[in-house]
Amino acid sequence: MNLPARRKLAGRALAAAALAAGLAGCLTRYHPEPGPFNVGVDRLDQGRHAEAAAAFERVLELRPDDYRAHFNLACAYEALGRPEAARTHYEAVLRIQPRNVAARLNLAAQALEGGDRERAVALLEEAGRADSSDPRGPSSLAQLALDGDDLEAAEAALKEALARDPGHADSLVRLGRMHEARNDPVAAAAAYEAALRTDPEDFPALCRLGALALGRDDPAAAARYLERAALVRGDHRAAWVDLSRAYLALDQLENALLAAWEARNLAETPEDRAQDRDRLRALYLRLLEAPGD
Repeated sequence: MNLPARRKLAGRALAAAALAAGLAGCLTRYHPEPGPFNVGVDRLDQGRHAEAAAAFERVLELRPDDYRAHFNLACAYEALGRPEAARTHYEAVLRIQPRNVAARLNLAAQALEGGDRERAVALLEEAGRADSSDPRGPSSLAQLALDGDDLEAAEAALKEALARDPGHADSLVRLGRMHEARNDPVAAAAAYEAALRTDPEDFPALCRLGALALGRDDPAAAARYLERAALVRGDHRAAWVDLSRAYLALDQLENALLAAWEARNLAETPEDRAQDRDRLRALYLRLLEAPGD
């Protein structure tokens, strides 16, 4: 069997709101001098958010204007379910460093989670103006446009983002999404491949390339992409479902069964569990009916 083994996700701390909205993460860079800042970075990477918050609070007692400590403390507070405290520290970042893009992106993510799309858009537009070389503001506006099925607005925003950074992986993935929405799988695949040239482990690009390969009846290519995706992230049910489909099309029944079990273990809704149960039953029957070696 060649089912890919799961690899533990890298412990990169992300603000909960930013993760949900696909916007910005946390500044988990080490300080050149040893001390509580680096302790906080380690604790963020380990998911020990209360300890991380305590470490960054200590940094701010010593250096009240350390914008990185404010930012990382905000990330820790997000993970601890304290969005108001997080917002206070994102805003502190902007008082200290008015052109900071990442703080605006995470504030925009908070606004989206709170249902305030108008404020989110305003913050993303500010992010775009704050640094004319940073693609994340217009790229995130493109994400909002795609979510609202406004393909013309998405195209304009992505044109701006990619003019700033032609290799920006998130923008290239969003470009692929736009092409898929326009029923152009060839252009979509080209955009996803471009994203992989920037980041060979870009999970959305790998998943979409796998799905596109399944759609054009190329299960071998689909399995190659989806195996890579499973190595990057083992906690995404849809990727395991598609990988099981690819293995089944290749007549690799045991691998298809194992991938289907991985999907079942990640099911969260009764509908998903019912689908996974039916898939497993069908695969077991196929395996029992298969001729022996």
